[in-house]
Amino acid sequence: MVGPRGETSRGEETDAARIRRLEDAMLAFVNNVNHAGQQQQQQPAPEPRTIFEKVARHNPPTYDGVCNPVALEAWIRVVEKLFIATQCPENQKVSIATYYLQKEADNWWAISRATIIAELGFGWAQFCEALKKRFYPEELRWQKEREFLQLEQGNMSVQAYADKFIELSRFATGVIQNETARVRRFEKNVTLKVRSIVAGSPSATFQQAYDRALSVYASVKTEETEAVNRNFKRPFVPQTSYQGAKRPKFVSRQISSGGRPSGPPNTVCMRCRKSYHPGKKCDGTPMLCFKCKEPGHKAYECPKTFSIVKGVDAGPS
Repeated sequence: MVGPRGETSRGEETDAARIRRLEDAMLAFVNNVNHAGQQQQQQPAPEPRTIFEKVARHNPPTYDGVCNPVALEAWIRVVEKLFIATQCPENQKVSIATYYLQKEADNWWAISRATIIAELGFGWAQFCEALKKRFYPEELRWQKEREFLQLEQGNMSVQAYADKFIELSRFATGVIQNETARVRRFEKNVTLKVRSIVAGSPSATFQQAYDRALSVYASVKTEETEAVNRNFKRPFVPQTSYQGAKRPKFVSRQISSGGRPSGPPNTVCMRCRKSYHPGKKCDGTPMLCFKCKEPGHKAYECPKTFSIVKGVDAGPS
C-alpha cells in the first residue's frame, strides 16, 4: 500500500517534507519579529512625568561662571525660552535652572543659596539679579554699554553690524528705551551712503530698518563694483601721448656758423620731451652725420655743407 505524498510506506517524513516544514517555521518567525518591531516603532515615546523632564528633553545649556556678559545673557535667555515652551511654574524655575550651573557658578550657588534666598527671595528674577551681580560686575556692564555707544558700521557688512548691534543693545537698556530709539540708533551709525537713503523715510520697526539697510547696502556695493570694473577696462594712456591734446608746434631755430643750432638752452626735445641734447641721441649716444660720417651732429647741421654753401655765396657773381 502506497502512503501519502511525501511520506514513506511506514509513515516516516521524507527529507523534502522536512525541509519545507523548517522553511515555513523560519518564515513565520521572521514575520513575527518584523511585526513586533513595527509595533514598537509605532509606539510614541513616553510622556515626561515632571517639568524637569520636559526641560531636560531640550538639552539646556550650562553656565560655568565665566565673567562674560554675553555668555551669561545668552544662557539666561535660552533658559527663559525653555521655561515658556514647557510652561514651567514660577516656583520651580530656580530649582531647575540651578541644576545646569557648573564649576564656579555651581560653587557660588552652593555657598550663597541661603543668603540669597533670605535677602532677595526665591523668585526667578531675584535669582538672575544675584547671578549677574556675582558674574556680571558693574565695570563690565559699563564697558559693554560704552562699546554699544561707540558702535558704527564702518567696514562691516549690514548683517554683521546688525548682529553686533543686537548683541550689545542688551547692555544699553537705558539708551534704548523703546523701538523708536532702537531704529534711530541703528540708522544713525550705518555708513553715509546707506544712511542718506534709509534716513529719508524712517522705519517703524527695527526689522524694517534692517531690511531696508540691507537692500540699500547691496545696491551700493554693486555700483562700487561696476565702477571699479569700468576703470579697470579703460585703456592706459601714457603721459607722452598726444591723444586728446594738440601736438606742440615745431620750434624753428637758427643755425649758427659752426653748424650747431642756436637758441635757448632749455628747449625741449621733440622726441623724448626732455631738455634739448645737441649732438646726442635721446639715449645719450653720439649722433653720426650721414654726409661726413663724423659724430656730434646731424646731416642738416653738417658744418662742411655750410662751409661749401658759404664759399659759393662768397664767390664772384
